[in-house]
Amino acid sequence: MSIHHAGGDAVEGKTSLPFCTIGAGDTFIAGMLYALTCHSADWDTKTKLEFAVELATLKVQREGFEGLGQDVQRWL
Repeated sequence: MSIHHAGGDAVEGKTSLPFCTIGAGDTFIAGMLYALTCHSADWDTKTKLEFAVELATLKVQREGFEGLGQDVQRWL
């Protein structure tokens, strides 16, 4: 699966079996908003997308949101 933006870059996502998809889209949007507001200067568009995709991927692998922030600490 690839996500393309107007610039033509692609971001590859991991293939995983979802456990709970509730909130996956909201989590992706939250990841993009975080990247755009907190890393507007130091992350390029591809990195911002990679962060949002990874955040949403981690979300669908669990029920609820517990531990999600801890699992993305390497990005922060």
